[in-house]
Amino acid sequence: MSTACRAYPAGSLFAGSDHADIKRIEQRCLDFENLSFLSTALQEEQERELSPDIEQERQVQSPASARARKHRLHPDLVRFVATSIFPPGSQAWQPAFSTLSDTTAATYIDLAEFNGDSNHELLATVDFARTIETGKSGLTAHMDAYQRPVQWVLTAIRDGAIVHMLVVSPFEAQELYSRVHTSDTVALHLYAPRCNSGFRSLDRLDFYTVPHQVAAPMVHPRLVVQLNLFAGQLYINDYEDFEYLCGYSGLAAEVAPEGWEVAADGFILKRGQKEVGGANSRLAKSPVKFLQTLMAVRRDGEVFSETQMGALLDGKLLRAEDFGE
Repeated sequence: MSTACRAYPAGSLFAGSDHADIKRIEQRCLDFENLSFLSTALQEEQERELSPDIEQERQVQSPASARARKHRLHPDLVRFVATSIFPPGSQAWQPAFSTLSDTTAATYIDLAEFNGDSNHELLATVDFARTIETGKSGLTAHMDAYQRPVQWVLTAIRDGAIVHMLVVSPFEAQELYSRVHTSDTVALHLYAPRCNSGFRSLDRLDFYTVPHQVAAPMVHPRLVVQLNLFAGQLYINDYEDFEYLCGYSGLAAEVAPEGWEVAADGFILKRGQKEVGGANSRLAKSPVKFLQTLMAVRRDGEVFSETQMGALLDGKLLRAEDFGE
């Protein structure tokens, strides 16, 4: 059949044209079942071809140039390994959350309130906390980009229970290894925050311990919570740990009973006779913004909203079945 015998769709661009090039285009379209430029299918295809593809690429801004701080093994830390006793007033360590004083997260809360009590308080060494020479580098910005990940934990153990927990740097762990290996009261543990639901938690400090221990030491829940929050753990072991975490952070773990006042972010404003916070909380204001910022610092800005901690800090209530129980 010749092309002249074919009927053109209404409004076809080919109608009435005798140009040779147009005729060739026309014949090509006819080979594809008489496709008209005004047909819906062709218009949709043209829109797809003309629509720009939107590509997003995450760009990590490099931190300001700084000089690394030289490592130093403090004599008090060596003495602690030998005796398992903290020298009073030592400058070798400080409350772990206090080491965050130069970070963005610290602007949202009083860090002294977030530290534990003297009996169950997570500590961190100066060598762990200070990674660069701020004075020599002239760096005045927040220290978010220079935070060291939590990897090694030194503990003092008595009667099978941990009585002191100290976060140390990899340098200190290496230098103290031989001393710890022969100790009966001090142990060195490998730790990493649980940031994937498929991994098991290491917060009971039973993954790798020097010296080797037949039974894992007992860890007070308060120390477990502090360690996980400080390190940026995103998944919670079970509902019991979740309840203790909420109590420590002053967040509601359940629908507020009558007589309670709970803020939109989940912070307990009034709980019975206690005006602010939960049963185990020392906080006078909500820690949600602080924790959100701290988690972002630990994760280098990666999104964590789909994790259990992300849901909790977004004001959502978790149930026992959310922990696979």
